[in-house]
Amino acid sequence: MNSISTSRIVLMLGGASLFITPAIYVVCFGTNLSDQQTTWAHFGTFFGGILNPIIAFLAILMLYQTLNTQIKEFKSSVEHLSAASDTAAKNLELAQEQRLDNETFTVLSNGEKQLTDLLFRVVSPEGSLNKLQIFHMCMEAQRTNGPLEASDSYIKFIEVAQSEGSFVWSYVYSLNEIVNNMFDILKEHKAKHPDKNSPTIAYYKNRLITIAPLLRDSGYISESRYIEIKSLTSQHEKN
Repeated sequence: MNSISTSRIVLMLGGASLFITPAIYVVCFGTNLSDQQTTWAHFGTFFGGILNPIIAFLAILMLYQTLNTQIKEFKSSVEHLSAASDTAAKNLELAQEQRLDNETFTVLSNGEKQLTDLLFRVVSPEGSLNKLQIFHMCMEAQRTNGPLEASDSYIKFIEVAQSEGSFVWSYVYSLNEIVNNMFDILKEHKAKHPDKNSPTIAYYKNRLITIAPLLRDSGYISESRYIEIKSLTSQHEKN
């Protein structure tokens, strides 16, 4: 029963009481008007005795309906606020996740720029006819990763890269630091988003695998670390 129906019932009962009470008096005592004060006092007592309990009952009924309506409205408000709070919490969580993803991509982008700068550093001796860059050495590492033998220039490069203090050593050392940092970031990103593989993430993963063989041959990363980097990139291909 809604509040409108209850209000109508109360009005109907109240109006009916106002008409029924005089009718009962007329039936019982007639319609003669009296000039006696005591008779009018009895008349008032009769009306009060009948109407007062009815009016009190109707007032209690309306009070109950008002309280019931307020309780329902309060529950509805609580549910609405709870839903709004849950939505706000989810939006905040998504915003924080998006912010972290943006920071991740920013760090990876900066690492990529540093990698590019290092890969195009010239490592061939001064006066050499061909200017060899670290990028060429990475390609050579990829080539010799199979059954092919390493070239003399690549063997010489590995020797120099292992000579601490040389400029080639400083390049490869920096290269190793950046690759390992990017790998750790990509690994963490993969753990948080196992089913999310964007083209940008795939590019960074493939970028690392092209450099990893050179770092392994130079002794900067272990074979197990190399396999770890390679497996991270292969996971994207499977997905």
